[in-house]
Amino acid sequence: MHLEMAMYLGIGCIVGLLSGMLGVGGGILIVVLLNAFYSIHGFAPGNMYYLVLGTSMASITISTFASFWVHKSKGAVDWTVFRKVIPGTIIFTIVGTMLAPRMPIGLLKSIFMAFIVYVGIQLFLDYKPKPGRALPGSVGLFILGGVTGCFSGMLGIAGGNIFIPAALWFNMPMRTAVGTSAGIGSLIALTGALGYYWQGHAAQGLPEWSLGYIYLPAVLGIAVTGMIAAPIGATVTHRVPVRTLKRCYAVFLFLSAARMAWGLFL
Repeated sequence: MHLEMAMYLGIGCIVGLLSGMLGVGGGILIVVLLNAFYSIHGFAPGNMYYLVLGTSMASITISTFASFWVHKSKGAVDWTVFRKVIPGTIIFTIVGTMLAPRMPIGLLKSIFMAFIVYVGIQLFLDYKPKPGRALPGSVGLFILGGVTGCFSGMLGIAGGNIFIPAALWFNMPMRTAVGTSAGIGSLIALTGALGYYWQGHAAQGLPEWSLGYIYLPAVLGIAVTGMIAAPIGATVTHRVPVRTLKRCYAVFLFLSAARMAWGLFL
């Protein structure tokens, strides 16, 4: 158990550092690392990936809310967009958490692999979408929230890699997009964590200290060190070129996708 907890603390450090340096929520990285660790650790394969997703959601709830609180204090949240996006986000995050345990593991992992390759390309090319038009109306923002929530619920992430590029394309300033995304992500993470708890509350073969598809030792270890490491990562950002960091992270994502593909198809 001591070695296991040390691993979670280490994952929290890595996630916190990258979150501080690159502004990513950490859900993708948590899913990648926990999936690798749980495979080695010998958790029951039938429930393992759902446990990864639920644990990721619970782990990032605290960090996304803390980020949101800071952005809120700086006035970097568009409350009009937030209020219009949230209904679709919450409803479809629940839908995503319901879909995931009912999908074949291979299909779910394939969707995740495609997503992290997409994010990796964004990071490697330092992609910044050019503003295209004004923000859509209530229906359009509801749909944007629904798409963000559904994919986030299925993939165990907070949705920043979906919402922020869309918000930038709709002429929202970068800081406002990040701050608004942090608020949306905090509710996605909380809703997703509750959804995976409920979906897994009657599941058999889960390890001790699980609440549904949430593994509490992992949540505790990742959250504690992640909160400590994030400010350090923010400091490092000012000393290391951000583009270099993004490309290194992108390469890591490409290698992770290749590893998952090897396990699935070879």
